[in-house]
Order: sequence, then C-alpha cells, then structure tokens
Amino acid sequence: PRRPAASTAGTGRTTEKVKTVGEAMDTQPGTENEQGKLTSNTNRVELTIGGNQIGFNRLLIECAKWDCEDPDTTLDEMQIKDWAAAKLATLPSKLDTVLTQIRSNANNATIVLLGYPRLFPSTAAEHSCGKLSSWNGSEQNWFNTTAQQLNDLMAAAAARAGINSVATLSACTAPSVTGPAG
Repeated sequence: PRRPAASTAGTGRTTEKVKTVGEAMDTQPGTENEQGKLTSNTNRVELTIGGNQIGFNRLLIECAKWDCEDPDTTLDEMQIKDWAAAKLATLPSKLDTVLTQIRSNANNATIVLLGYPRLFPSTAAEHSCGKLSSWNGSEQNWFNTTAQQLNDLMAAAAARAGINSVATLSACTAPSVTGPAG
C-alpha cells in the first residue's frame, strides 16, 4: 500500500530546521506513516517553504510598529529592506537543498510546492482600509513585491528540483483581507 500524503502545513519551519526531511514531515495520526518518513511509497507531498526563511512574519510585525520607509528602521543592524533582500538572496540554494532531498526521499510522489498569497490590496484606493492602517501604501506595495519575488524564487527552485509549483499570489485579494466593507 502507498503511504498517505505528507503535510507540513502550519509548522513554521525554516530550511535549517528541516535537517532530515523524512523526520520533518508530519502526516495524519493513526496511519502507517505516523512518524512521517518520506519514502518511495509516499504518494503525495505538499509544502510551502520560504516565508519563514526570509522572516516575512518578522517584517510584518516590525513594519506595523515602525516606518519601514525610514532608513533608521533596522533589523540586525541593517535597513529593513536591505535585510529582507539579503534573506531573499540566500534562499535559492536553501530551497534547492530541501526540495532535492524531498524529491530524492519521495521519488515516486507527486510533490507540490505552494506559493504564498498576496497579503495586501494591489490598488492605492484599497490601501486606506482601516484594518490595514499599520502599513502605509508604499509598505503594502513593497510587501506585495517581496511576496512576488519570494514566489518567483520558489517556482524556480521547484522547476530545478522537478517539482510542481502552484502560484497562489492572487488567491487573497483585498476583500478577503479587509472584508467587503474595508
């Protein structure tokens, strides 16, 4: 019998924390694959990886507290946008390592790398929604651009590893973030 699909949804791991991919993958409790080993009998693997690697959540929090357009707003002694760019620059090789290991361990599986959705509205008119007031329009645009860059890096890494990728950037639009009333 084939093993059930493996899922890492909601785990918050970075590529460094996925040291042994077979041990890092979680599966449905009570199945023969409960310990989560990826093998040639695994039939499907779906994952999203990269957002935690570049500290996307940390960026959102810091930019909600401080003006990220201000050159004095820093993370680890770097201007916040430079910090994010540096994180993005290190991502391809880390993704390659993890995805190649997954492909090697689950060589018969359908493997799908899911991208990240757009978090903020794409138009200036929607940027003023009260629920988004912690981030100005320029910051919202920057987050959307950074999400696009992240998704592009992920799709390229998936292609290099022979893995399917699914773009989800447009899956979350302004009404779903802010609600129909803004």
